[in-house]
Amino acid sequence: VRIYAGLGSAVHGIVFEFEDGTLRGSILDDRGGPVSRSTVSDRLALSSTKTVDRGDRIVKVSGHGTTDPRFLCNDITFHLQSGGKIPFSPPHYMDQGWKGQSFELSVESGFSFYDLEFGVDTVVRIIATTQASLRVSGASRSDTDIWLNGMWQ
Repeated sequence: VRIYAGLGSAVHGIVFEFEDGTLRGSILDDRGGPVSRSTVSDRLALSSTKTVDRGDRIVKVSGHGTTDPRFLCNDITFHLQSGGKIPFSPPHYMDQGWKGQSFELSVESGFSFYDLEFGVDTVVRIIATTQASLRVSGASRSDTDIWLNGMWQ
């Protein structure tokens, strides 16, 4: 799994690229709205990127939400089964007063991490699957589509 994080004053985007090329995640523009499909690849190219080693997996996610709707969260850390951590936080953090409540969510035993659902001031839930490749019922997509803000883009 490759994790892309769009970082500015807080986290603007988190996208997961799986081995089969599937992309999942959320990217917000500077006003807090979804980015257009045509700008997704540009946004990913500018993102901070980290990779989960083959055989390892995400077992927990922690961080802080944000009270500013232009961002997904203030900071986020992916905890790995190996004991490693993949943190993402703003490169030049200044306390703007929008750091939200802390969150810590674990992937249930027997499931594999697939995506996150963000809410106001926190991460609402982890989306996980028992399958290596999740298929979304009733959704058709191509390999270039990305799931952003609750819809295929």
